[in-house]
Amino acid sequence: MRFISWLIGVALFLLVIAVGAAFIMYPRLPSYLSKTLSEKFQVPVQIQAIDLTWNKFVIKDIDIGNPKGSKLPTALKVQTTTMKAPPLNYLKENIIIDEIRLDNIYASIEFYNSKNTEGNWTVLIDNLDQNDSFGASERGENSKDNEGRTVLIKKLIMTNITIDLVRYGKDPTRLSPIRRIELDNVSSEKGFPTEEITEIIIQKMMEQIFSIQGLSNMFQSIIETPTRTAGDILKGIFGG
Repeated sequence: MRFISWLIGVALFLLVIAVGAAFIMYPRLPSYLSKTLSEKFQVPVQIQAIDLTWNKFVIKDIDIGNPKGSKLPTALKVQTTTMKAPPLNYLKENIIIDEIRLDNIYASIEFYNSKNTEGNWTVLIDNLDQNDSFGASERGENSKDNEGRTVLIKKLIMTNITIDLVRYGKDPTRLSPIRRIELDNVSSEKGFPTEEITEIIIQKMMEQIFSIQGLSNMFQSIIETPTRTAGDILKGIFGG
């Protein structure tokens, strides 16, 4: 009995420490994630707030800037991003997320030359693909440690998408808004979960925007292979 009491006492102590650490780290999460994404994309990134519950993760007001030299200051804004999955799912080898929903999105698509072979998203995704995992240098981890991970998003929903298109040498043009995009069973097999989820969302969002807006004829090819990285797909879309 004494051993059981001791074991319960140790468990309670560890629980208190874990809860305390969570409360200490919680206010710093938006700043930490903003800094991490900014280092990956090599542009300013701001996240206003993050709300955590047992089975839901809500990110408020994501703002990703455009590369230097772009006409428009912002590449992507998302007012609310909601991820629905138990927290322990993110620690598993095969990560399953029930739903990711992005509401009230702004995206800019800008071309840097007349051949449409380079643009803001090719630069951003090239920067993202330079490293295999978020924060790997800080944790001292090798990206190969994450190669076995898989990610499955059962439902990916994007609503109220506003798009500005900037052709080379032209002024920005506001395209017709997209009210809703819904995709089922989006999956991939590469890297640390945060990076992989980011790549999946960007890949699918840009594919759908180009298709719905009838922009496909501007580019040399659309890469449809789902196992390619976001960088590969964006390079194909932009004709690189």
